[in-house]
Amino acid sequence: MAFSRPTLQQLIERIGTDLKTRLGLSGAVLRRSVVGILAHVYAATVHSLYGYLDTIARQAHPLTAEGPFLDRWGSLWKITRKPAGVAGGVVTFNGADGSVILSGTILQRADGVEYQTTQNATITAGFTNVSVSAIEGGTKSNAQAGSRLSLISPIAGVQTVAVIDSNGLVNGSDIENDTDLRARLIARIQTPPQGGTVEDYRQWALSVPGVTRAFVFENYLGGGTVGVSFVTDNAASMIPDDLKVAEVRAVVEMNRPLMVDVSVFAPINVVVNFSIRLFPNQPVVQQAVRNELLDLFRRESQPGKTILRSHMNEAISIAAGEVDHALVLPASNIVLGENEIATLGQISWR
Repeated sequence: MAFSRPTLQQLIERIGTDLKTRLGLSGAVLRRSVVGILAHVYAATVHSLYGYLDTIARQAHPLTAEGPFLDRWGSLWKITRKPAGVAGGVVTFNGADGSVILSGTILQRADGVEYQTTQNATITAGFTNVSVSAIEGGTKSNAQAGSRLSLISPIAGVQTVAVIDSNGLVNGSDIENDTDLRARLIARIQTPPQGGTVEDYRQWALSVPGVTRAFVFENYLGGGTVGVSFVTDNAASMIPDDLKVAEVRAVVEMNRPLMVDVSVFAPINVVVNFSIRLFPNQPVVQQAVRNELLDLFRRESQPGKTILRSHMNEAISIAAGEVDHALVLPASNIVLGENEIATLGQISWR
């Protein structure tokens, strides 16, 4: 029989009744009587102990463990929490020809996020492009193209403001949360490594910071070949860039069985635009619909799969505040090729 933790009020009543019985008292226990005060004090202490024991009990199983306790469970199967990924990219400096920018030069964004150059560079023809990397990881380190970074310490002959190039600063990701770590751990326990199964390749790809979903294709280029594709849902763009593809490729190559030819690639982005007649057509309802569609795409958008139009209608219908709607576009199911993945584009409201 499962144990039922008593509430604070139940503990107060139990302790008060026990004190009355042992002291030989009769009648109701007044709140400000000595017995009433002791009942409240003891009950609060015992309730805290119950809470502590409840916390300990949750840490005793990987399905409910949290934080460092979940990390300990993961270590038994060599599953470690993915660290925060740092954003990187290229910025453009302007200044006098011959001016030198050393590797490790610190720049700061307007909100205080700091970056450092990762190479020496010399200004030629009035400018130079320099690779930079965030000092601390996290999605906050991502930055849009055209954003400005300022030098912490001025450099002779160099303008104090650098501009991020057209690719932006990307691949910054937050430290893996308990939910995602637990999912990887349970997958590892339930499907142990078997020398290169589909699940093995998927888990290898998912072990890379920022990777949220991975897709594996058997006999991708013929017998003895495997294809691995993946997305980074929490990044500025869910379609990974060449650096992230190279990072995943390195992990897969390190673990793959011998004599297997592996192709690691980013999926082709299929942008799906919507046209919806919505009632009530209000901004808060529009945002709720967009959130539900984003969630649908994250659940069902996979290479080689089909997103049913009926599921799109369902996602719109369950949005908070939606009373009625008509889905004008897309007019049919979204059928994806083996190398394609669908992303939500623009929504036209009617």
